[in-house]
Amino acid sequence: MQFEAAKAAAPYMHPRLTSVQMNATLKRSAADYTDDELRAIAGGSAEGSED
Repeated sequence: MQFEAAKAAAPYMHPRLTSVQMNATLKRSAADYTDDELRAIAGGSAEGSED
């Protein structure tokens, strides 16, 4: 009887994972990024750097 109760409660305690289809294509050239954005992508610090 406890097993049946646990089986009935499981969907409320542990929801099933579902897949999601996502179409996120970014079309941005390197020239469209600011210097700060390019530094962030490269892993550098944007603060305190002067060119």
